[in-house]
Amino acid sequence: MARGERGIPMAAVERLLKRRGTQAGVDRVSDKAVRAMKEILEDVALEIAGRAAALAQHAKRTTVKPEDIKLAAKALFRGL
Repeated sequence: MARGERGIPMAAVERLLKRRGTQAGVDRVSDKAVRAMKEILEDVALEIAGRAAALAQHAKRTTVKPEDIKLAAKALFRGL
């Protein structure tokens, strides 16, 4: 995302990284690590959203349901 565009807040990503880091014995997280994680999370979210929309369309619905999101995420991570 370009500067000024919205997305996942950096502070939220930093909190997640710090929470897991603390559990693993890591005290600090670099700004570059936070930005990298933010970009990856946004890419994954967009991929899941696209797959979920396709599932809803296949079911002849115009509403994406929670089960579409769960199935799309499961399919995405199964492919890794």
